Amino acid sequence: MMKLDAVKRADLMILRGLGYSTVEIAEMLGVSPQLVSYYLNAFKQRAEKAGHHWAFVEILLQAGPAYPLFSLLNRISRLRGGRNG
Repeated sequence: MMKLDAVKRADLMILRGLGYSTVEIAEMLGVSPQLVSYYLNAFKQRAEKAGHHWAFVEILLQAGPAYPLFSLLNRISRLRGGRNG
């Protein structure tokens, strides 16, 4: 099975939190929907053990301090046609 690096795992979690479907996320990340489902399930299991807030923070910390969160949000905004809110 292909593995996602820490940055793509963080992207996946943020995109899911923004309401994108498994298929949409897979297309945006260039991976299969099955791989997205695998990571979502693993994240859910971790959240059940550690708590959802801490599990999310762990994902972001693994991506590193230079994680391009603002670049991602700008990219999503462009994909959504520049709508705010």
